[in-house]
Amino acid sequence: MLRRSKVFAIAGFIFSGLALVFLIASFASPYWVESHRNVQPSGFLRMGLWESCFRNYYDTYQITNKRYDGCFTVVSYEFRELRGRFIPTWFQAVEGMVTFSLILQACIVVINIIYFIHCFQIQTELYCIFGAAVANFICAFFLGVSTIMFGVRVGTDRQWLPEPDLNYLSWAYGFCILSAFLSLFGAMAMLTDFFRLRSQAAYDSRGQSYAMSPNSYKY
Repeated sequence: MLRRSKVFAIAGFIFSGLALVFLIASFASPYWVESHRNVQPSGFLRMGLWESCFRNYYDTYQITNKRYDGCFTVVSYEFRELRGRFIPTWFQAVEGMVTFSLILQACIVVINIIYFIHCFQIQTELYCIFGAAVANFICAFFLGVSTIMFGVRVGTDRQWLPEPDLNYLSWAYGFCILSAFLSLFGAMAMLTDFFRLRSQAAYDSRGQSYAMSPNSYKY
């Protein structure tokens, strides 16, 4: 019978769970990029993937003379005139990759729970743990690309945010980076557990075949 060595599987589950927690916090927070509030003259305060905050902000690119005070979701009606400037194509790509990674990371946690409560046959569980490892690698890749793209743009895109020299990357951005590393660690742990279990299954299969062989009986 296949012996279950779950040390690496448990480590992978912990890494994946922590990656999901940090990614949810990063996904929902408007603290990806902040301004130095004491010296920021434009009124821009901070921004996340789905929300931006201002203090008496006026955008010179907009048609109306409206000023923005408070926090607004990027899909809200009030934000419509700022969407063209604050949500460029590359930013939408970052939103898409992080959203996809969040959904995939949640699926990984569900797969791990299924693996631990033994809902399927052992061979099916092996495929589950392998699929979770591959999915973790995919999450790490997309989150890595997203954070690199966002970080580079904050430092080089002079037309995106007001007063770019006064803005800095904040803790929610760091959480996304941390989630990427946790996903990578989880993938390595799960892949190690998969190879160990597969080797053990092959060993047990050979042992059973040898025990059932006619040459193994003595008369």
